[in-house]
Amino acid sequence: MAGGADLTPLAQAATEFGVSAMTLYRWIAAGKLTRYERPGGRPRVFVDRREIRRLLEPRAVGKKR
Repeated sequence: MAGGADLTPLAQAATEFGVSAMTLYRWIAAGKLTRYERPGGRPRVFVDRREIRRLLEPRAVGKKR
């Protein structure tokens, strides 16, 4: 898996961050979140907690007048 990444199973991340698994899959499809898989065995999707935190950070969405 990725060196230095803070990986967790997708379902666990959804619970931990209070978002749906579908939201995480949408972010993966949109290229906003990286998908990691464990080699061999049954397929299991992992995501990086740091990337999710970055996506959930509040940010300015326009210029106030």
